[in-house]
Amino acid sequence: MSSGSDNLEWWRHAVIYQIYIKSFADSDGDGVGDIGGLIAHVADIAAWGADAVWVCPWFESPMRDGGYDITDHRKIDPLFGDLASAERFIEECHRHGLRVLLDFVGNHVSRDHPWFLEALASEPGSDARRRFYFAPGRGEDEDQPPTDWPSIFGGSAWTRESASGEWFLHLFDSSQPDLNWRDEGVRSYVRDTFAFWFDRGVDGFRLDALPGMGKTGELVDAHLGTERFVPESSPEVPFWDQNLVHEVLGEWRSIARSYQPERFLVGEVVVNGATRERSYTRDAELPSLLAITLAKAQFRAESLAAAIRQVGEGLSEGAWSTWTVSSHDERRPVSRYAEGDLERGRRRSRAVHLLALALPGSVCVYQGDELALENVDDIPVDLLQDPIYERTGDRTLVRDGCRVPLPWSEGPAFGFSSGTPWLPQPLGWSALSRTRQVTDPHSTWSILREAVRSRRRLVPGDPDWSLGEPVPGVLELRRGEDFRCWVNCSHAGVPVPTGWRLLIASEPDVGEIPVDGAVWMERTLAPSTP
Repeated sequence: MSSGSDNLEWWRHAVIYQIYIKSFADSDGDGVGDIGGLIAHVADIAAWGADAVWVCPWFESPMRDGGYDITDHRKIDPLFGDLASAERFIEECHRHGLRVLLDFVGNHVSRDHPWFLEALASEPGSDARRRFYFAPGRGEDEDQPPTDWPSIFGGSAWTRESASGEWFLHLFDSSQPDLNWRDEGVRSYVRDTFAFWFDRGVDGFRLDALPGMGKTGELVDAHLGTERFVPESSPEVPFWDQNLVHEVLGEWRSIARSYQPERFLVGEVVVNGATRERSYTRDAELPSLLAITLAKAQFRAESLAAAIRQVGEGLSEGAWSTWTVSSHDERRPVSRYAEGDLERGRRRSRAVHLLALALPGSVCVYQGDELALENVDDIPVDLLQDPIYERTGDRTLVRDGCRVPLPWSEGPAFGFSSGTPWLPQPLGWSALSRTRQVTDPHSTWSILREAVRSRRRLVPGDPDWSLGEPVPGVLELRRGEDFRCWVNCSHAGVPVPTGWRLLIASEPDVGEIPVDGAVWMERTLAPSTP
């Protein structure tokens, strides 16, 4: 069995394009993206320069949480296509030099999953119920949850089922009951599912909400005193980031290593502190973590630097980060950075993407960020589909705004569909459509395309890096002796330093590094020696 490091070296420098399938492209006119739409645009993704794609769940699902509530991990939901179309998509990606990651959700399934329906029809204590977490409630009538654990989506993490009166655990929505990873049947099913997709040419998995799989099994109160569980700031709790998850990951890594080349596993690991993060990247577990800290950082030199350092401290030797500025779960960076001015947000989004592409490791770019799309915050309430809104009533937490269908052209529905898109698109997106940006050398699409396609050639492959602030408010990323990335978070333009020349800039060349801009530079003069 290979150690895996050589087999996975390709991934260490890859640019991964994240696809939220419902909003990518619709081929049949029902207003929802599908696999036919993916196939139609594989060449476009490859032409932009991506090395791989990550496809959000396309599995059979009632879609109460955008496909993250799965009823069968080996079937394609008819909304998107079928297994034959999925296999064609994988083949088409490989034909264009793209590798394929699927999104695997291991913490929970749908409440419509056959296992959970069987559990509901079974007696307390049955084998069917042991695949999940069922427990009697507290109080004289057992009408209070077994513990005080809050859900990530808000409210209690427990829901009572009417037949037996027992409560079941769901760290997310009540439509997503948590699996019990101490059950051998659960583990066997997932091992077989990994093999099912690897044998069909899938090159790896992005592993969703991994720490949730680590539960002690003890039903004791957490005493958090909050309505929502926020794992990145939480103290240790019995239902998140416990040792069981590492046992399971060891099994999964063994399966990935049994294939040649080794299949890639990248984990979504949201925990409190670098020490806990580091425990997921030991040799027997994950080669890479999805680094979401940049998606949380402010456009300030010190905030960006702190986010990068935190990720670096959370890696074991030999592991690397898969950087991301955004995802299907985050507000789009244009809106995060705008401070009331979307054009400012677009400049800053380009700058932070240029920074991410200069960092060591792989990079994930979420669909639409290459077009500088903003978050859509005015979706009518009756069209919202995110279960977080139903549970909290808080529009600021809703994720639908970053999931609005893409603008491909300037025609009806901006080329996304011949029908009515499942979420409304802003009228202003005509100017941001792909067809408009492809012909503009100064568009976000063109600037990031240049950086993506040049990354392996221009950015040193050495994993070493360091940060500095050569000018107040300017973040400097150093890669080797002869490469620099500067991000200007100050309030004034900054001249290009003597002895350096620009390679790529996030804004048209104006003779300096402008406010809200970023550049890649290479040395033209040998460094002076003391």
